[in-house]
Amino acid sequence: MSLNFFYGTADKNHHQAITTQIYQDFIQNPEDQFFLIVPNHIKFESEVNLMSTLQQKQASPYFASENVQVFSFSRLAWHFLKDTQFYQKNRLDSAAQSMILTKILQHLKNDLKIFRGELNQPGFLSSLGKQLAELQMAQIDTAKLQTTLTQLPETSDTYLKISDLILIYAAYQKVVSEDFITNDELLAQLSQLLATTDLSHMHFYLVGFTQLLPVERNVVNSLITNASEVTVALVLDQPNMNGELLADDLFFRSKKLQQQLVDFARSQKIVSHNTLISIPRVTPGVKAIGDYWLDPNHTDETKPALAVLAANDNYQEIEAVALKIHALVTDEGYHYRDFLVLTKHLSDYETVIKPIFTQFELPYFNDLEISMQDHRSLPF
Repeated sequence: MSLNFFYGTADKNHHQAITTQIYQDFIQNPEDQFFLIVPNHIKFESEVNLMSTLQQKQASPYFASENVQVFSFSRLAWHFLKDTQFYQKNRLDSAAQSMILTKILQHLKNDLKIFRGELNQPGFLSSLGKQLAELQMAQIDTAKLQTTLTQLPETSDTYLKISDLILIYAAYQKVVSEDFITNDELLAQLSQLLATTDLSHMHFYLVGFTQLLPVERNVVNSLITNASEVTVALVLDQPNMNGELLADDLFFRSKKLQQQLVDFARSQKIVSHNTLISIPRVTPGVKAIGDYWLDPNHTDETKPALAVLAANDNYQEIEAVALKIHALVTDEGYHYRDFLVLTKHLSDYETVIKPIFTQFELPYFNDLEISMQDHRSLPF
């Protein structure tokens, strides 16, 4: 049992470092099992990159192994729980959640103070459902909300909103616990199973996380206790092993996560190790931008690869991006595969990307998550 950390600032290639470590461990223990755990939104990309890298390192036109897997936490739960009776219970999807909340709100309508006026507002059910799911994943129950309530003035809007939320949350938990399993219950069950399972020939690697929900951290704690090794890649300027955290630290979340995992490992008398990642991920110009945020007084002769533009709305913003891509491909020999368009909330641009990129004849892939209930093949 061991807990290993790979760390480096965001200009370092954490994925490549982890992939290289997986390959080295795989060569040494080909009969063992290896699990790469990543956030759900990069699972497919991570799997393709891992298999491609392993194929290249073996100098083979093909690579296949049932002992190397790439999972999100929910998929990891499926892997270990799929044959258990617990996993056969109905899963709570958005449609079932909406129906449950509709019945609860109708029943509690006369007892609600603030939410009574929101019942018929578009999007209210969806927002409420997401809020309740987040509370469950964070392991915040009605008792904790009630404690928060005692610290607020009874006449404040926040007090009234939390009072309404407690009523709805209590009824919601009662209905859901009887007929469905939720994601937090699934991960809690997974944590219990892993804590009693022989994982001595299994290796787990985590990359892409800056923080973990309590239920996810419990899963990792079970892995730390029982697995052959757990390796975590974090975006850090330096390891945080002594528990000193500053709220304004640029790496606060990652350092807090490392400290949480290290504290648990120490409680189990498991030693932690740190390895600095030196593999570069970006060009010197992009790195110079990161260096500035780390130290504004730092001087660098490298020309920063950054241009800042202002737009009146999302449409003009995407139009400027499309125009720039079109010009670079047409006039300067770039390929469409050379471009990656990033935004904090991709859903805000959902309605403008397609018409604008179509107008400029730009081939593209939109990484916006689409619910399976909206899949075009579902009616068949």
